Amino acid sequence: MISASYPNSYPRRISSRRPSSWTAGRLGIGFLNLLASIQFVWFYVNRVPSCMRLLPYEQGRERTPFQYRLLLMLPLRWAHASPWLNSIAASLTAQRGWFHAGVRPEGILEAAIDLTCIAVAGLAARKLYRASSRTGLLTPLIYPLVLVMANGAYSLLTMHLLRFVYDLPSLAFFSVGLCLIYFRTHPLWFMALFAVATLNRETTLLLLLCFAIAQCKRGPAWDWQQIYSPGSLAVLLPLSGYWIGWHLWVVRHFAANPVVPFPGVWLNIGLLLLPIAWPQMIGAFAYLWPVVFAGRRRILDPVLRAWLWVVPVWIAFMFRFGIILEIRIFAELIPYIAVLAVLVFEENLLKKLESKTPAPAAEWAEAGGSA
Repeated sequence: MISASYPNSYPRRISSRRPSSWTAGRLGIGFLNLLASIQFVWFYVNRVPSCMRLLPYEQGRERTPFQYRLLLMLPLRWAHASPWLNSIAASLTAQRGWFHAGVRPEGILEAAIDLTCIAVAGLAARKLYRASSRTGLLTPLIYPLVLVMANGAYSLLTMHLLRFVYDLPSLAFFSVGLCLIYFRTHPLWFMALFAVATLNRETTLLLLLCFAIAQCKRGPAWDWQQIYSPGSLAVLLPLSGYWIGWHLWVVRHFAANPVVPFPGVWLNIGLLLLPIAWPQMIGAFAYLWPVVFAGRRRILDPVLRAWLWVVPVWIAFMFRFGIILEIRIFAELIPYIAVLAVLVFEENLLKKLESKTPAPAAEWAEAGGSA
């Protein structure tokens, strides 16, 4: 784990003996989070229309660039032909009050995958927060905030309300990738995740930037020369080569597929100048990104704070290759931004408590850290 370079003025008090009410509270919060996750995925799969034509996608004939994201092609093909899933889909489709658009066997598999992915993203964000917070005081807020941000990015849209089968898996892959980098697990774990996640979506390229930044913080001071160290290059060079090779292969392999026309940068410039588009565009990350950037000095963890430099790179990347009104294209950063927003709020709260009642503040912080 990356050691923090700031004083921990609120040492955590962790007892091996947990009161039964504490355990019941954790189970209750976990159950509520599960219900909220199910409701989100239920609405997302059942009510948000798919932009992709799943049958051509399963056969490798979907429009590009959608067909380039191949990871779920074979699982969805299996689901389509599964008698078991077809039988369940037929039974659920009969319940039109609950399943307005009907149920397809691929939809059942997609819902199971999406539920797993949103849970992974929320738990990864929780793990990052607990490792980077001085107190862990606001741990119960992390998972619900990830859900709120995911709802805003994938469901609560007035324009371009579309579903893509690879979106929530990409969210989960990116959040796990950040954890593997942050906690400095063995590089092979990160390389394995990168190899699989790249088959799902090409935004994994920006994980390499996060990795490079984290490699430069191994002591009290930043050492940017670490990017060129053998350990860093042993990860960055093969993964960069793999990403480039994979991208060239899919572009060539699916060259005969229909292509989705992209209007280019000028459309995004026009959207920036269109006031009616502002509520949706600014609504990325539940409108909390201005809070994060304005309060970035409150983020005491140096690596998490430095990763903010990835955000403008991401925006530039999407400005060229995406449509910025589709705020789902930034959603892989949801767990990370959720953690930063809570860290900023926590530091502001602790500063106020310290200035007014130092002793109770410390007690509350200790109690929060053990929750």
